[in-house]
Amino acid sequence: MALGKEVLRRRDLFREVPLQAPPTEDMAWRLFVRTPPEREARWVSFVRPIFADAEVESQGRISSKSSGAVLLAHVLGRVFAITFGTGFHALDPGRIELDFGLRVAANCVDPDKITMADARGLGKGRRNATSRLPVPNEVIALGLLTDEEWIRKFGGDVRVTGFAKSARGADSLQLSIDDFDLTKLGPKLREVLDLYQSTAYREHFPFLDYFRRETDKTLIERLDRLATDAVCRRDRDVGFAMPDEFDLLADAYRLSRHRKQAWLTELRTEDVYGAVDQVKGWNRPLTSVKVEPFDLSEHVVGDRKPLRSYAVGSVPYQIGGETRHYTLTAGAWFRIDQEYVELVDRYLHDSV
Repeated sequence: MALGKEVLRRRDLFREVPLQAPPTEDMAWRLFVRTPPEREARWVSFVRPIFADAEVESQGRISSKSSGAVLLAHVLGRVFAITFGTGFHALDPGRIELDFGLRVAANCVDPDKITMADARGLGKGRRNATSRLPVPNEVIALGLLTDEEWIRKFGGDVRVTGFAKSARGADSLQLSIDDFDLTKLGPKLREVLDLYQSTAYREHFPFLDYFRRETDKTLIERLDRLATDAVCRRDRDVGFAMPDEFDLLADAYRLSRHRKQAWLTELRTEDVYGAVDQVKGWNRPLTSVKVEPFDLSEHVVGDRKPLRSYAVGSVPYQIGGETRHYTLTAGAWFRIDQEYVELVDRYLHDSV
């Protein structure tokens, strides 16, 4: 990956900030910052009709804005993106190493000191759940159904001396480090890369490999068509949930297609279908309808993504006379790892 502005989305909104030379010769870095203009808060239009007079706004424009930055660092042939504020919106998902943070976290956290996990249900019922423990404990204390749920994010107290106090990861990685400064970034990224390349996590957390993302593009296209058919039938077994991994909560969603838009406060299936009606998006609804989440301060808290990224549903698919069940969640298709199926079958056979 290049170390330039071209790796960012909407790169024209970012400006480069000159940096000091990196702390080591085998490292390179560049910082890009975005400071968007202020805009009127969306909620102002609701309260303006009851203003006593125009002087209320003349005393100061009621506005909101959010800034962000991306620090790109080149170490050991890899490019790492360290984001600040809303900078993570600028990262192209297609350039991100899948499950990078999840694997690093699983390789460094103490198996007896787990603190959190985000799960996406792939079995019947498809529960999406975030579990957090007030006191670090074993993973069983989270109450996860590891045979039915894809563990999207995972975290806990770190057992690797000197690496960090705690870590949590999905595709991205978050570390809690006392008194850290960016002059120590190079060595820290080398530690991170070593942990990512390790498979030691399988000893304590084998369930992280139970579900595999489908990568066959031809198969994904066929599965997408089946999912689109289900949505067009207004199938109530299809659900919708926010796909982002950054511990963010949305208070409102804007669904749009071309210049038409509809607002929702919850992603209830029938409400989503009603919004698709409003924006006239039934021709390819999963790709033509876009969703953008907002918080109470009217700040965008996630990327503008196609409805497909929010859809949660399962479809059967015939492969060589065998019926397999695939689940779409957070924009990815999953199938149960065959080795895990065989393991469960052997366990049931031995137990009975």
